Amino acid sequence: MKDFRPITDVAALQFGIAVAANSPHKTLAQYLQAARSQASQGDIGISLIGSLLHFLAMDFIAQSATKGQIVPYKGGTPMLNDLLAGQIPAGMDATTTFMEFHRAGKIRVLAVSGSRRAVSLPDVPTFAESGFPDLVATSGYVVYARADTPPAAIAQWNQALRKVLALEEVRTKLLHAGYDTVPGSEPAQVVASTERAAARWLPVIRKSGFKGD
Repeated sequence: MKDFRPITDVAALQFGIAVAANSPHKTLAQYLQAARSQASQGDIGISLIGSLLHFLAMDFIAQSATKGQIVPYKGGTPMLNDLLAGQIPAGMDATTTFMEFHRAGKIRVLAVSGSRRAVSLPDVPTFAESGFPDLVATSGYVVYARADTPPAAIAQWNQALRKVLALEEVRTKLLHAGYDTVPGSEPAQVVASTERAAARWLPVIRKSGFKGD
């Protein structure tokens, strides 16, 4: 917020909670029923601690009144491997990690974190649809410049990037990779979005007591 100035957002992504394909849980409600009756069934693997994903998982455990634990991994691949092997009952990560495995029938994504369903996973309900209206979280990618970049240069970059984002080839590639496409935005809109995210998640982070290394 101090050292950089946003140009525009370029792609959005959601997070999801998933179980292995051989899990008996077909819905989030079924998973939660098991997690509430047996604490270890509420454990959730995540790919990165200290991230939005981490605090989303913590908030989900708190809101769902389970006694599960966060199981941190060094990346999505080892977490996904343990999920497929049945070493953890559930995993949470970006939908880009889960998409192809869900489509192939190897895992089952039970819910996603956006305000609407992910374009790449149209068959999966949101947390809000599943009874958690406050559990909405999205992430994505923003192109930044140094804070001392002239406004005219920021505007020029903004226009150029938004032209690229409108190209059908670019939109198709982003969708294929599992991202939600965006048309781009004004720098002030990125700042406002960042401030809203901070207001939503800083209380959760502080309440957790988490300290980064």
